[in-house]
Amino acid sequence: MNCAVAVAPDLKKALTRVREALEESLGQTVITKDAYIQYLSDQAYMVHDVCRQMLGVAAHKTMLRRPRLRKFLIDFGLEEETHHRVAEADIRHLGGELQPPSLDAKLWFMYFASLVRDEPFRRIGASIVLENSGKEIGPLVQRIFAKATFLNDSSTRFVRAHLHDDVPHGDQLLEALGASKWTADELRQLTSGIEDAGILLARLIRSTFGSNRG
Repeated sequence: MNCAVAVAPDLKKALTRVREALEESLGQTVITKDAYIQYLSDQAYMVHDVCRQMLGVAAHKTMLRRPRLRKFLIDFGLEEETHHRVAEADIRHLGGELQPPSLDAKLWFMYFASLVRDEPFRRIGASIVLENSGKEIGPLVQRIFAKATFLNDSSTRFVRAHLHDDVPHGDQLLEALGASKWTADELRQLTSGIEDAGILLARLIRSTFGSNRG
């Protein structure tokens, strides 16, 4: 079975979980500046090491027979290497300061970083969720931003970049995955990583925006 087809039900479930967390937290209210700055701070922390993690996954012995996927992971890691600085710049444009990462951001980072060496496909599962989330939550995010008068193009660059309207990393990743054959255990790793990412990302959204502190 094609990998993209195999993971599709789990991906849909994870993205639905994330969208529902956003709708419950912000669908009927206006995002506050403090909550948004904390979210950007968490994102900066979560992605600051993504290059090293992607290069680590690309170096795994199973990638020897997956040259297309290996190349994608290397290129993707290098492209994402400085994205945490975009989130930090958005915070500065709001007149704010980078905040310490929340517990949920730390949990995300420590959990997925720990998988790189021995269960690399679970780490890829997290990227599948993040890089495909724009299709599911993009319209909702745009509505949330439209209601926040303190936001503009200079303070939303990180989020807009990761909705992937211009560069479809999600589709590219699924295509690279689809170019290889996968064992049952490898598919299990992918789907487990997808499920875990959906749960952890929904947790972070609810903890940051649930009370919409301000």
